[in-house]
Amino acid sequence: MARSFYTHKVKFFDKPFYRADGFSTSRTAQVTLLNTDGKVLEELYLAIPSIEEIYDNIGNNQPLNLDDCYLYGFSLTACRRYLLKDKFSRIEIKHFSAQNAFFYSGFDVDFSYATICGDSFMLSNATIVGASFNFSDAVFKTNDVLFNDMFIKVDRMDMNRCRFEGKVINFKNTSFSPGCKDFQDTDFGEGKVVFTNTDFGDGNVSFVNTQFNDSDVSFKVARFGEGKEDFRYAKFGSGAVSFDQTDFGPGRIDFRNVEFGEGRTSFNRCQFFQGEVTFEGAQLKQGKITFLKSTFGAQNISFELFEGIQADMTFEKVIFPGSVNFSNGQFKKLTFNRCQFNGTLNLNVEVAQEIDLWGCITRDIIDYYSFGESPKVDIFNITGLRLLGKLYVQWEANGIKSMIYKQRNTSIDEKAS
Repeated sequence: MARSFYTHKVKFFDKPFYRADGFSTSRTAQVTLLNTDGKVLEELYLAIPSIEEIYDNIGNNQPLNLDDCYLYGFSLTACRRYLLKDKFSRIEIKHFSAQNAFFYSGFDVDFSYATICGDSFMLSNATIVGASFNFSDAVFKTNDVLFNDMFIKVDRMDMNRCRFEGKVINFKNTSFSPGCKDFQDTDFGEGKVVFTNTDFGDGNVSFVNTQFNDSDVSFKVARFGEGKEDFRYAKFGSGAVSFDQTDFGPGRIDFRNVEFGEGRTSFNRCQFFQGEVTFEGAQLKQGKITFLKSTFGAQNISFELFEGIQADMTFEKVIFPGSVNFSNGQFKKLTFNRCQFNGTLNLNVEVAQEIDLWGCITRDIIDYYSFGESPKVDIFNITGLRLLGKLYVQWEANGIKSMIYKQRNTSIDEKAS
């Protein structure tokens, strides 16, 4: 698991450090991790490599194994100056590994404009402490990119405009301290993207215009803190997308204009707190998007203009505390199974083959059609609906009788009720 701590202390000893593979350094660093009360959580003993030798190896295109090392001031910007290169020139790094390493900088831990080659890029179980952790415009030409089980204690995580070409991009079990996490305009290629059990901490998180492409994507059991979670214009493809049991925190949740592609998308058992939740203008080409036993705390939830004319959207055992809006949406089938609506439910969709409110409870208004162009709906199933408020609908204009008789899975008695 990732280490989490409040502050740390470092002592240096003139004592050799030996690694199991034969690598050694003449000095050893003792890193002590402390909590807010000053209590010792853990002590790490790490190698202290020469930063100049690291930069020389980069300049000579040598593989870098920095596992179990204490790395003070690592920066590719500094490396460029050391190698007399232009400030924004690309630097190629081969076979990079810094597992169980501890990076510390008073400024940025900087991998910007890197081209990373080889079989893998591995930072598993590493700790990052600095002003920022910067991978802006980096290109990963590796099979595996491993950011799993890390603790990233920075004010800003900057991975905007990155490009990945490998098979796996893994942030599983990684924890972030409060601050901004920016993945805007990143292209994850065709690799599997794993944010399972990732703790993003407080602060804004941006996946704006991020390309997830056709691979499987998992945010299962991820946790977002206080701040805005922004997925606007992100694009998913044919792979499965899972936000199962994700805790979205109290900030604004923004999925406007997201393209969910053609795979199965799951928001089952999610926690949406008091912040506004919007899927306005989002798109699901085909397949299914589900919200099974998800919890909403917001008073305003919007699926307005949702484009899913060949897709199903299902809510099961969901309680909506405020208004929820599906106006002008396009659906193949919009299903609410044993849901409860405590505010206004706007079902004035543009088109749907079927809308199903089986076993639901509504305590306020259902606005199916009150003015404008009538929704184009073939089947409207309200079997077992307990209407404690009002249903706004025009019987003749909407052809309610025809929609009821088109129900395939209800008996005559159920239709009559």
